[in-house]
Amino acid sequence: MSVDFSIARDRYKNPYVKIKKNFRNEKKRIEVIKKLSSDHAIVADQELLPYAKDYYKHVHVICQAIPLEDFEPIYPEVTNRIPLIVHAPSHYRVKGSKFVMDAIKRLYRNGYSFRCNLVSKLPHDELMEVYRQADIIIDQLRIGSFGVASLEGMASGKPVICYIRKDLIYKYPQELPIVNATPKSIYKFLKKWL
Repeated sequence: MSVDFSIARDRYKNPYVKIKKNFRNEKKRIEVIKKLSSDHAIVADQELLPYAKDYYKHVHVICQAIPLEDFEPIYPEVTNRIPLIVHAPSHYRVKGSKFVMDAIKRLYRNGYSFRCNLVSKLPHDELMEVYRQADIIIDQLRIGSFGVASLEGMASGKPVICYIRKDLIYKYPQELPIVNATPKSIYKFLKKWL
């Protein structure tokens, strides 16, 4: 059995997906979903919809939201000669942090000037302060949709890099201001922005 969830990898052809170790047993996951299932389920985005739709009569997508009044955008200065790249993964493997760090190391080796802040397990108010100082925020490169980190980054006025699966792009507004990068293209996008 694959250690990656078969719906994402097999049905939706996401070659990058990785799941948390405690979710690897697909049979056990399906048993839990069946036990919990009822007439209605709520999921946070279109990427999660296929995981629930076979087990519930009605699945409702209620997108993640943040209180915009809590954010004051601080846009990056285009004249900043040493920009700050921030990556704040909740789970290194699932978010593709290895690819982010590989790209960062490669950029340093190739002489690019920038700072990088890889943060985790910060209290939310401290993380928001890091976001306010950032010039570029990298969310995730494996899942195929964006989450709260992207929302908070955009609300902070920062360019956000995140992987969105091709089959999901059309489900978001055309003007969605997220740079869609994969583990293979993250270096190219960071190089261009720097």
